[in-house]
Amino acid sequence: MTKNIKTPVQLAQSTIIELFEENKNLLIDLTLMSNPITIKFDTDKYNISNDNRFLHKQWDRVFSITRKKESLKVKLVTNFIVKDVKECTLIYNDKSRKNNQKQYIVTLQNINGNEEKDITIANNTKSDYKQFQNLLDSSSNNFYINMSDAEFKTFFMQYISPSVATELTIYSNAGLTDKGFLYENALATPNGIKWANEDCYIKADDNALIKAMEATHYLPKLAKSSKTGQQVAYELISNIKECWSEDVALPMLTLGHMCMALFYNEFIKRHGAPTLILYGDTGTGKSTLVTVGLSIFGLSKDAMTSGGSTAKSNEYFCARYNCCNVAIDDVKAETLMSSNFTALVKGVYKGVSRTKSLPYGRGVEYIHTCSPLTYSTNEVLPNLKEVINRLNVVEIFGKVFKADKFNYHELNKDNLDELSLILPELLKYPIENVLALYEKVFKILENQVEDTQKRIISNLAYAYTGALLLKHISNVEIEKLEEKVIECAKKQVERYENIQTPVDRVLSEILILNKLGIIQYDIHFRVMNAEYNGIKEKHLRFHQGVILALINNFYRGDRNKVINEQSFLSYARNHERFRKDNLSVRYANSKPVNSVSFNVTDIEEYVNMDYKSDF
Repeated sequence: MTKNIKTPVQLAQSTIIELFEENKNLLIDLTLMSNPITIKFDTDKYNISNDNRFLHKQWDRVFSITRKKESLKVKLVTNFIVKDVKECTLIYNDKSRKNNQKQYIVTLQNINGNEEKDITIANNTKSDYKQFQNLLDSSSNNFYINMSDAEFKTFFMQYISPSVATELTIYSNAGLTDKGFLYENALATPNGIKWANEDCYIKADDNALIKAMEATHYLPKLAKSSKTGQQVAYELISNIKECWSEDVALPMLTLGHMCMALFYNEFIKRHGAPTLILYGDTGTGKSTLVTVGLSIFGLSKDAMTSGGSTAKSNEYFCARYNCCNVAIDDVKAETLMSSNFTALVKGVYKGVSRTKSLPYGRGVEYIHTCSPLTYSTNEVLPNLKEVINRLNVVEIFGKVFKADKFNYHELNKDNLDELSLILPELLKYPIENVLALYEKVFKILENQVEDTQKRIISNLAYAYTGALLLKHISNVEIEKLEEKVIECAKKQVERYENIQTPVDRVLSEILILNKLGIIQYDIHFRVMNAEYNGIKEKHLRFHQGVILALINNFYRGDRNKVINEQSFLSYARNHERFRKDNLSVRYANSKPVNSVSFNVTDIEEYVNMDYKSDF
């Protein structure tokens, strides 16, 4: 490449900077609306670029210059200069697999000496000065540009691209990243904490910065304190022991479960990550515990959403944080009983993405789960096995919580903020050790609790693993904690086993409403002798639409007892009592209608009814 070497004569000549200084009184008064002015110069005295058109920066502004033989035509094109440039890579760490975006983040200084930081220039802005002006307008009223597209491209190539001082990586989601746990103000790694500067940039390497993308939702913050994470954990667990005494397993399982969100990505691959529900009376400390759990992740109560939010909005936040907790306080029955809630809990358990169609046939959008859920409620819980076996339900009833002695209420903001120092301690545990501890805990529960599917004890092992990590960090002994957890596991399994499927409920409700005269024999259902695989049985036959309408109308004031027809049919075809559907049956005063048939040979109430033979 040929270098532009100046001759001795050129070196003795004045530059354009000196020419501008000599004409400062004319040039300094130029505005973006001014007509260009002409400056004449002696070619023997001044060494000026031979380019026909070029840009020049002076006095915190940029000029566009058109050269004639011995004159310059000058106009003002910006009232600012570029002071600092960061080359930015935006990484979508939300499992969306979107391509990384390259951007420039610039700091500008205008003619009044004012600075505007963090002006983001994306790919679609690099060649369009109007979009760039829109960016400036959204940030400040004192930065203006008046250029043609060609001038703006030159401006970008001359003053932005070559001026990169640092490299910056922005992550779309705060929380766990490949660098560590990313807060708004810090990066926590197993080897220590790196704090952000006043502009929220964190120095990861010598010349590289990182930060979390700005968001409308609350971002986690790490507290600064003279205490260590171990000291903070010791004070917390000691206070929990004092305030919960014999029921200490309840808060330990709650906080243990919430701490395991840090390892969410690993558990959805191997075992599943259950959703936490704190269930109990008002005033029993449910919301307080959830706030404590959020605080460990640097999230204040401001990050908690209200119980009136929908399952779809909960899903939105699950996609915006990485390995944190999405918490919903006082969730309503309408949400808990909705099909969207059932789908959300199932999706969160294994991290399964949901898709939704985009408008106008533009394809589909994937909604990914990056964090687990935590709910508190005093409403009736869903009564479906496929939901319950993906939950950890911590039941808190009665006055078991000594609230007056607890040091981590909302008013104790400094204490709550300090809890964020516990999470960096959790980061020090290698995932292999956490998984090994889970396997050990699972074996203990498996040997002590009878659970045919192993799903319930797996969920409790998940929470108990987190509780043991907290216990280890705090170095606080808790007597009989294992015994109490085993007792909780037994209650959870018993609750699960006692849940009726929609089919069991229908068979039970037919008998109840028959006694009340609402569902009548021969008009709404029949019991008949039948033969199945060569074995004589007694079959209950009915039209599911009619029966479900009668049941749901009777319980119309209680959403928990309403039975969805599609859910009933899904269970029916896989139920051990199921024999046939689409079976033509004639009831009293009606034409034959399609009916379902179930074996009720061992249900005495049905056997004792008058029945007809189908032999």
